[in-house]
Amino acid sequence: MTVTGFTNPVITYIDMACQNLANGTLTANFTCSFPMKYYDDSQRYDINVTVRDISGVLAYNDTEFFNYNSLKAWTLTPTSFSFPSANPESTDIASIQNPIKMNNTGNEDISTINVTAYDLAGTTDPSYFIGAGNFSVNIINAASGDILSNATEIPVSGSSLPSGPLSVENLYFWLEYVPNVINQIYDTSTLGQWIIKGE
Repeated sequence: MTVTGFTNPVITYIDMACQNLANGTLTANFTCSFPMKYYDDSQRYDINVTVRDISGVLAYNDTEFFNYNSLKAWTLTPTSFSFPSANPESTDIASIQNPIKMNNTGNEDISTINVTAYDLAGTTDPSYFIGAGNFSVNIINAASGDILSNATEIPVSGSSLPSGPLSVENLYFWLEYVPNVINQIYDTSTLGQWIIKGE
């Protein structure tokens, strides 16, 4: 039994695990399986089943096929991040959890990664906030990266996630500048959670 997809390069699965489930006087019932990978191309796959009996008579069926659908998906590890305590006017503060690892778990290429940030409001006195424009993100772990903007989708320069095994992009978040705000915790619970997604 072979299963073949005709992208470039051609993908062929040969000699999958087959089990003889039942035998009749002149028949045998086999069930075959094959392990599709999550990153296999979305396309039509043709199935060819060939059988030869003990007398050498050959039979085959190559009329069946199935379609493997496209999937754009990813995981983030970890799923949240934070920054250490800092004083007003401090600069270039890296996230404690850097890097955030984004893994392509689908079979579509991701051409760029976008980040939508929101201002961080104080949890005690929300009239104070740290604007999203005080943060940046990049893929090279440098203090100077793409500056984020409140409620605005910002592409991460140089980012991409082609489909395939172990396709990972590292994202590094930095607090570029701490404004003149009071001492309290600032988080996303009031003004909105940040969004990281692939396009």
